[in-house]
Amino acid sequence: MPESDHRPLVAVLFGGRSSEHAVSCVTAAGVIRAIDDDAYRVLPIGITKAGVWRIVEDWSTMAFDPDNMPEVVDNGTEIIPPISAQGSPLLQRDAEGHYSELGSVDVYFPLLHGQYGEDGTCRDCSNSATRPSSAPGSSPRRRAWTSTTRNP
Repeated sequence: MPESDHRPLVAVLFGGRSSEHAVSCVTAAGVIRAIDDDAYRVLPIGITKAGVWRIVEDWSTMAFDPDNMPEVVDNGTEIIPPISAQGSPLLQRDAEGHYSELGSVDVYFPLLHGQYGEDGTCRDCSNSATRPSSAPGSSPRRRAWTSTTRNP
């Protein structure tokens, strides 16, 4: 992302390790389409079923199709989330093993369904990087998610 671009960077997280992976991908495509490109930079970060974070360039093709549901697949690249609480930039490792900076995320927008998403796990990641998130904290989410999944 160019340093001269001062629009806030929104990292949209989708896919993930739950059985609702495909639904999360479709949700993300709709949300990304709705974000104002003039006001925000969007970083579409898909999470594979194995838990690998990567940039998804073809997010706009993700649609609900019962015969061909979308999936974030591993393409040899990986996003490395910051481990510093100082707003460090995300790093991307390309398929050849070279690293580049993607910029510091201003807000995380997790659209992960099911376990590792609705239970608040993803919010804990943004908290550790001291970045805002559109999701509530893990304790209330985890309690609500657990009670609904255990009490049908």
